Amino acid sequence: MPKNKSCIGGSESHGHFSLINEACSMFAHTNPLHLDVFKSVAHFEAEVVAMTAALLGSKEKNSGGQICGNMTPSGTEYIISYQYFNIKLWHVPINKNFQVDVKAIQCHITKNTILV
Repeated sequence: MPKNKSCIGGSESHGHFSLINEACSMFAHTNPLHLDVFKSVAHFEAEVVAMTAALLGSKEKNSGGQICGNMTPSGTEYIISYQYFNIKLWHVPINKNFQVDVKAIQCHITKNTILV
């Protein structure tokens, strides 16, 4: 490749567009707020939460089954939940390589920590 040229990996691949269009057309008219009407939304949420919990070690014997979660369908809902549960967001600096200082994280971890 010439020195003055650059490319973005994956931008020249178009084969996935038909799959994306099909998936979007299947669920374009669903509203996650109406679980009684769109039962698949609750099923998808349960699957995503289970997969995330597995990534966090829920299948390990020593996890004690303490990993759980849910998803919110809108920004307003999670903002209200942060206020209701008094959840605080801590920003920890990163270096030029986008790496975080582990010691900086450790001083913010308490018994109330819910996510890192």
